[in-house]
Amino acid sequence: MSEAPGWEPFRQGLARQLAELHDGGFVVLTVPSRSRDAVGRRSALFGLIPPKIESVAPFVQLLRSEETLRAECIGPTSLGGRFPYTAAEQEQMPGLGWHATVADGMGGPVWVHFFPDDVPTAPYLPRELADAAAALAVTTLREVFGCVTPDLVEPTTQRDG
Repeated sequence: MSEAPGWEPFRQGLARQLAELHDGGFVVLTVPSRSRDAVGRRSALFGLIPPKIESVAPFVQLLRSEETLRAECIGPTSLGGRFPYTAAEQEQMPGLGWHATVADGMGGPVWVHFFPDDVPTAPYLPRELADAAAALAVTTLREVFGCVTPDLVEPTTQRDG
C-alpha cells in the first residue's frame, strides 16, 4: 500500500507520545468509520431471546507497564475476540509481528506485541522501539483495517498512570 498523505507525521507524533508515556499510561487508536456488526450476545432460551448485534470498531492500544510497552489489537471472533475479521485480515496479523494470545473471556484484545520483545536491558523504550511500535500500529490501521487517512483515527490517551 503506498504511503497516504498524513501518515508519516502521524506515525512520528505517535512515536514521540509512546516514548514519553509514564508507567500506566496508554494510547488507544480507534477507527469508528471501519466498524462492523458483530454478535454481542448469542440468542438464548431456544431462540426466544434474539442475539444482540453490536457495532464494533477496530482499535490498537499501546500501554506502558514499567519498562515495557505492550501493544494490543482487538481480536477476531474466531479467537474469542469481538471484531469480525475476514480470513485475509486475520492472516495478515502474524506477518506484521502480532502474536495471538488466549482470549480473556470478555472479548478483549487477543493480538499482542511487546516492546522490547525480551527482558528490557535499558530504561523505558529507546527511540527505535518507539518508532517500531508506532509503525506497527499505523501499518495495522492502514493495511488490515483499511483506514485511508489518520484523520479517521480517534485517539484516546492517558499519559500518566
